[in-house]
Amino acid sequence: MSADQPSEIAKLRQENERLRMERDILKSRSRSLPETRFIEDHRDSYPVRLMCAVLEDSTASYYAWREPRATSNAVLLAEIRQVIARVDSRMAVLGSILSYGRGDAAPAMAGSNG
Repeated sequence: MSADQPSEIAKLRQENERLRMERDILKSRSRSLPETRFIEDHRDSYPVRLMCAVLEDSTASYYAWREPRATSNAVLLAEIRQVIARVDSRMAVLGSILSYGRGDAAPAMAGSNG
């Protein structure tokens, strides 16, 4: 075995692994999903850069698609929290009103002669 053969074997093994991943990406790709959605769903299984190359999608477009989604999710979460706070506040008021109706406490009414 020559001195270059171990290096050549290592390179061939790396290339073989990359080709296997490319094949697996293409086999598991659903035509009904956009490339960006597929990449997002499989980014823990395959390198993003490789998936983008195989699916002929740029990494820049994938990351551009991904970031606004995170931003919009953060905005949506803040709005949901505001709604929950308003509902909780209204439920507290409703609970107070209902407890007054049961005679648990007498509401203070301005101008009432008693």
